[in-house]
This record gives sequence, C-alpha cells and structure tokens, in this order.
Amino acid sequence: MIDKSYSLKNSLGMHVRPAGMLVELLSRYKSEVKIVYKSEEVDARSVLAILQLGAGRGEELLFVISGEDEQDVISGLDDLILKRTFDEI
Repeated sequence: MIDKSYSLKNSLGMHVRPAGMLVELLSRYKSEVKIVYKSEEVDARSVLAILQLGAGRGEELLFVISGEDEQDVISGLDDLILKRTFDEI
C-alpha cells in the first residue's frame, strides 16, 4: 500500500472536469485507489464521490493506493496532478 498527498492548485479546486480526468486515468489501472479528505474516504473511481468531498483550491487530498500496479498509479497521478496541476482546466 502506498499513500501520497497532493495539493489542489487550480482556482476552482476539484470540480467536474478534473474529477473526470482523474477517474479516466485510474480506470487504466488494477489497483484500488481511495481519496481521504478531512477524515472522509471515497472511491477515487467515482466522479460523484470525488465531487461530494468539496475539496477547494489549496486543499490536500491523500491518495491511498493498494494493488499490483501501485507505482504505475503514482506515476500517473504525478503526471496528471503535479505536472499539469489541473491548472489548464
């Protein structure tokens, strides 16, 4: 199991478009991925669950990844969140 935190950098926080991009990315992997935000844990493959967190700009999301391709999931998340930082959306 791997845990990694990411801070939301875009002006709108986690809204529909980045949530959809996240779900699309995670659908490529076999590992189970959860997001923990303010002690609430949700399935990271559910756009609705992600949106219900209400995470805004500057908030930290903890991703908990467990499965056979954990490192690939981290690489994908790094590419999506750190390099693009959802700023374009």
